[in-house]
Amino acid sequence: MFTSELVVVQLADGTSILFRLEKDASVDSSLKVADRVEVRFTSDDHVISVKKLITGSEPLR
Repeated sequence: MFTSELVVVQLADGTSILFRLEKDASVDSSLKVADRVEVRFTSDDHVISVKKLITGSEPLR
């Protein structure tokens, strides 16, 4: 049974962040290693969604 998955995201400055994805998180099924992504999470670090950014797009602020 799938309960969670650990994912490492590397920021533009080289800093790496480890996220725990729970089964209820919305994850873009087309993601591959080295894709630019947007990760949305709550104030208690619960990941809400991970989606692939379109090449040339800027992250939301």
